[in-house]
Amino acid sequence: MERRADVRRPPVKPLARRHSELFPLSFSLWLLFLPRPPFCFYLSFLVGPFLCELRIACITTDVRETLERHRLSSLAFTGERGLPLSGLDRCSVGMWKVISKIGEGGFGFVYQATNVISAKEVALKLAKFVDDGPMMLHEAYILTKLHHENIVKLLDIPIRLPDSHRVALVLEYVKGGSLASQIHHLRKYSESSLRFHLKQVAAAVEYLHSRNIVHRDIKLENVLLSKEGTAKLIDFDLATPFIHGKKIYDCCGTYGYMAPEITAHGYEGPPVDVWALAILFKKLFIGLQFDGRHIIIEMSHDKTDLNVGKGLRYFPRRSAPSLELVSLLTPMLQKDPMERLTMTDVVKHTWFKRKHW
Repeated sequence: MERRADVRRPPVKPLARRHSELFPLSFSLWLLFLPRPPFCFYLSFLVGPFLCELRIACITTDVRETLERHRLSSLAFTGERGLPLSGLDRCSVGMWKVISKIGEGGFGFVYQATNVISAKEVALKLAKFVDDGPMMLHEAYILTKLHHENIVKLLDIPIRLPDSHRVALVLEYVKGGSLASQIHHLRKYSESSLRFHLKQVAAAVEYLHSRNIVHRDIKLENVLLSKEGTAKLIDFDLATPFIHGKKIYDCCGTYGYMAPEITAHGYEGPPVDVWALAILFKKLFIGLQFDGRHIIIEMSHDKTDLNVGKGLRYFPRRSAPSLELVSLLTPMLQKDPMERLTMTDVVKHTWFKRKHW
């Protein structure tokens, strides 16, 4: 689900009538009504035009100030206040020289950058909106607790941009692109080629849950592949710590990957990641045309639980999977979150233990 921070446009103050605007006119009128000598009458005609120009200049200054307030209001609303995004490709942030923009998410832009001394390549994630600084710092806090080969690494402390309220994260740079870009080229994965990448993603999610953290936004776009084929889970904007037995009440995620129990009534953390991971599996195997919302719609009309046989109906006939894969995905997509597999059960499933890749 594409998200946009609730940034309200700051109210623009009405054009104030300051004493400086009224002074020239009142002074000119006062000269007209001065008592004799008549030289004051002539003085009013000599000084009057100059004072009128002074008054126009005062009003022009106020108009410019008002337009500037409008401009800052617009920048704050679009999230571009501070360092302009159009100029970011040609600047340096701290010790990092920005090369080019490589991605965009719900809360930030991602740029390729290099260290000005060592030429080390990194990914700079820059907050998209003015109010997203705390969200970026939250992501940095989560990443400091994670150390896994299939999770992107935080390489440096967050950088606050000069003359701006925005924050940049220095992240590990992964060159291969996302699973979403891969499937755009391949249309879909074969079951054997699918297994290698999914085992790594499942291991990353299992590690998250072992650290009592739930991702809540697992999708194709948030899994990167290095040139060596290593999968990296990214984008921890929505990740949050959880306590077993306690519910989470904020509804978030991406439509098509969100579990049916994500409502204002609360939900357990880990099962929503299991559901989203199963949707990711099916998208890679079937193709991008698959939408997880179709399963939820069918569940709302079918009161019975899914079993292995019913799990086959969610695959097209031309792409029939092995019964082992169906036996993995079906319990991951149970409507009742308490009946779903845990991530420990998922990584130990026999489908991942086949020898041929």
